Amino acid sequence: GAFGPDTAITAPLLRMLESRFSPRPENAWRSPVLRSSHAGHPLLDLQRSLTDSSSTAEGLALALLTPTDPDLVCEHLLRRSPAKRDLTAATAYSLASYFGWQCPRNRTKYFRRLLTAADPVIRVAGAVYLATEDSTEGMQSLRSMTSLPGFAGRWASLTLARRGDRTTADSLMTWMESPASGSQAYWHHMLNQRLQFLTLLSNSARSSHVPDPPYVDPELINSGSKEYRKSIRRLQKWWADVRERIVLADPWLPAFASRGVD
Repeated sequence: GAFGPDTAITAPLLRMLESRFSPRPENAWRSPVLRSSHAGHPLLDLQRSLTDSSSTAEGLALALLTPTDPDLVCEHLLRRSPAKRDLTAATAYSLASYFGWQCPRNRTKYFRRLLTAADPVIRVAGAVYLATEDSTEGMQSLRSMTSLPGFAGRWASLTLARRGDRTTADSLMTWMESPASGSQAYWHHMLNQRLQFLTLLSNSARSSHVPDPPYVDPELINSGSKEYRKSIRRLQKWWADVRERIVLADPWLPAFASRGVD
């Protein structure tokens, strides 16, 4: 398939699956490590930390407050300043994804609210997780976001492709050619998106009974090297040959959706 015999991607994909299927905690304060981080006046400290986007405390506060006060966290995400650098785009993705994963109640309501967030990455997160609660409404919102620049638009496109949209897969094929740049966190998120797309193509080819996609060396992804560009051109030719016969389908999607996870 797209990965051939190489097992370089096995471990990170397994870790991703393990995290997606771990239970949603009823009360994050049960963790003694996290609880001790804000001893004394925890609620006040957490509320202050939530607005401190320059500190790692923002992530800790969001993780602790999401199960107990999702309304406060949602309001914070709505107002959070749009990412001006790739590093903050990766951070917005992580924060909004955690909220989408762990939001304990009124999920559809909160995800609809995120569609109006100041940050486009957080708007896409709202649409992605809305699709886990209301597929029709979530997909409609995602289609309006594929033209967003950078990470946000690619995330919307990949989510639609995983749900069978071949048109967004066309644009992702073009994006696969470009070299990655930016912070380490952003580079990692781009690598993860590309691995997800290649996995989707490989699984879809097998279930659609069309030829497997050509091999793409995981070690070269994001490199922009001559060999990598050649492998992507072979992949694009394969896509042109099978496009009208393949049914894009993520085999993990039903299991994820049943747990409210993307």
